[in-house]
Amino acid sequence: MSRQIDQFKGMDPLTSGRLNELVDTLNRLQHVTTSGGIRSSELASGTHLMMPKAAQWDIVELSQHVDAGQLEAQAERMERDYNALPGVDDVLISSEPLSHVMDHMASVWLAGSRLVSVWIPNSQHRVPIPCFNWHIAKLNGILISGSTVSARLWSDSGSGTLVDSGIDVEVNDWQLPAGESLAIGTPVVLLQHIVDRKWYVLTNSSATGVAGTSLTRFELTSSLSLGGSASANLVVWDGTNYVNTGGAITVRDYTSPGAWRGESGQQGWATTVGDRADYEIVWMERLAERIEGTLNNDMGYLTSGVGSVSVSSFFRGLDPGSTVDVYDTQGRYGAALAGAKTQATWNDRLNHYEITSCELPASHVRFTVTGWLATTDASKSVIVRHGWDGMAVVPGEEIVVYNQPDQSDPVMYIFEGEQGATGTATFDPQWKRYWINWVQCPSQPQPDSYVSLQQQYALSPQGAEVYA
Repeated sequence: MSRQIDQFKGMDPLTSGRLNELVDTLNRLQHVTTSGGIRSSELASGTHLMMPKAAQWDIVELSQHVDAGQLEAQAERMERDYNALPGVDDVLISSEPLSHVMDHMASVWLAGSRLVSVWIPNSQHRVPIPCFNWHIAKLNGILISGSTVSARLWSDSGSGTLVDSGIDVEVNDWQLPAGESLAIGTPVVLLQHIVDRKWYVLTNSSATGVAGTSLTRFELTSSLSLGGSASANLVVWDGTNYVNTGGAITVRDYTSPGAWRGESGQQGWATTVGDRADYEIVWMERLAERIEGTLNNDMGYLTSGVGSVSVSSFFRGLDPGSTVDVYDTQGRYGAALAGAKTQATWNDRLNHYEITSCELPASHVRFTVTGWLATTDASKSVIVRHGWDGMAVVPGEEIVVYNQPDQSDPVMYIFEGEQGATGTATFDPQWKRYWINWVQCPSQPQPDSYVSLQQQYALSPQGAEVYA
């Protein structure tokens, strides 16, 4: 190179051929890779050398949407804002408007997108370079549909295993159906949007609400009637328990005439179907199907047929509570007395428990008089020897029987008998008492059986034959 230059003397003319040789040599030495190289031109004033302008890289923010094939979009050059607090504020600030932004990928670029762009001198345009940032993470909390939560990023340890990076980011949902959620610790993929720079969770197909593919657990916040709808909150598994998230949904019983009824606090499972906004109930907790207990009051034919039961056990369902109301819907248990063992079954349609079995007093008893029964005695304690057509008397049990009034003398009664005498009485469900209908006199034999007793005596609560 130097030997060639030494061949020239001052003011000697330089031909274009010799100049091009010199330029080629310089380009090779400098490893210039631009396609144009150094350009020269002959002017009246002499030879003009032109070095090509290098491509320029900038961070830009699009000022408008760039449609596929668009050539003249606007953007802002971004520079570092040295007054911004890293990690809190946006560290870039607009410094200069730019033009001639073009789409080169038959793509769409949204206004506000923050990109790296390169200025192409030959085409006189700025070309955006797409950015794509994603991470794998685990949720630090419950992500409810349409909400945000923090997530912990995970990274490669260098040995092929994933480790906790110790870095948390705030993530957003936009895919979950209304009311659905992802539980704490759920592994997710995060994508950062280039316009709002927010992180969004990509959910899997089982959480996208496709008809029939996902079940959602819920807890009622209002009463649900058969075939109706009710407000509810989303319930998720937090790794230890089911937790009410507070995410509001509407659940509906789409069966006809209705299969599900419930009160606030009861939980169940529902699914999304098609594009319906509510959730179809597929299963729900229910009150105990059957209860057993002790009747707290006399039922009575003249009452509304409602009794109270102290529950001793319940089956197939939720605890109904220590005391529940029971209904004698068929009017079969009006004679039941307080203390009677009772069974009842839940009726969804009527929304109450109905008595299916209840101890009733024996319709007839045979007894032994414990003391002298006089015609002036309105009632007397006796010892039961036997009972018929009932369960609530036990041989040896002491009960009270009532003497029948003497129709001819209002202060006197019909029956009398000495201590140890045998008698019979009939239960009156209206008055809830046993009326004496026969008492053995010393000279009268005892009936051999209840059947013979029926044959010999009229067992009417009001008026019986007297034998003395």
